[in-house]
Amino acid sequence: MGVSDFEGSVYAVSLMIIPKNEGKACDAVVRHIELCAGDKRTGRRYPEQDGGGPPVDLRLKVAGRDYAIEHTLLQPRANRIKYAAVFREIKRFVRERICEPLPGAVYYELHLPTHVSLPRGKKNRDRALNNLVEWVLSTAQRLHERRREFPPSFFVNNTIKEVPNGFQDEFELLRWSDWAPQRRKPAILEFRFMALDDPEDLLRKTLSTAFDRKFPKLHQCREQGARTVLVLEGIDLPIGHCRMIGKHLPALLKRHSDRPDEIYLVEPRTYETMWWIWPVKRDGEHWPAVGMPENGRPYFPLGQIPTERYSQWQRDLNGPFEMWPQVPLEWSVAEFEEEELDDLTPSREASAS
Repeated sequence: MGVSDFEGSVYAVSLMIIPKNEGKACDAVVRHIELCAGDKRTGRRYPEQDGGGPPVDLRLKVAGRDYAIEHTLLQPRANRIKYAAVFREIKRFVRERICEPLPGAVYYELHLPTHVSLPRGKKNRDRALNNLVEWVLSTAQRLHERRREFPPSFFVNNTIKEVPNGFQDEFELLRWSDWAPQRRKPAILEFRFMALDDPEDLLRKTLSTAFDRKFPKLHQCREQGARTVLVLEGIDLPIGHCRMIGKHLPALLKRHSDRPDEIYLVEPRTYETMWWIWPVKRDGEHWPAVGMPENGRPYFPLGQIPTERYSQWQRDLNGPFEMWPQVPLEWSVAEFEEEELDDLTPSREASAS
């Protein structure tokens, strides 16, 4: 089949299909900074548009201190935008047609091929997507009827990988047991790209490129007295990315004398899951020496009681709040609903006013 005409058209309009998260990602980080400082932002401006200083994405003040903020999108795959556009089209189609919870006290992940493609022509495309919906429903039932394995990392009976009719490559449906250390509501369906051949090396190269491009601009602001912040926005990052980033971060930072004061990783999510903001570096401390989250462990800031947004199934899964690890506020993982976040993209603000 090759690359379809549809894929080409999706790529051409990908900026309309893929949400632009830059403004919300920056807002999420600023909210974390405000929480730590105990004060609100003031004096927001956009140097790339107003020409006031080095062309970083955002300048503002919090608690009287000047901040310079630069955003970058981590793209660990070649042509990520093109394939992410097709990914989102498939995700939208499947979600609209699978409204009921899938069977069992588990949650499911549909793993799409890294270089996902669709057949040519609207009729063939719709037929393939409908076949995929039927495959997800029937495969979930087949998994439900199987014995669950312990632990779930031994995916003997917990995953099925096949080529649905109308597609070239294998899709995989995976189930996680209800006790699995994941912040997911049971009986839902999530979507991911399949694991890359060498995700660790790709992520390391992506981080290195981002640091080389962004650190110098932020350093100019730091020379002017600003506190500098790099926002890493990660979409469809490889599974285990926190550990991978922590593994390579010391060597990558050591190469630079122009390191920013703070680095955050923002993971935008949709539907049932939250946006996560991971503090990665603060002054002279960084992952993995400090702040590194433990696998599957929920955290809340030191001295704060978790809010009512933690559902009963999360409480049952993770045990009493008193047993949850507490971390200093500046290293706590922030969580936001997308509706809470403001889009700080200047062009959008202008169009809305």
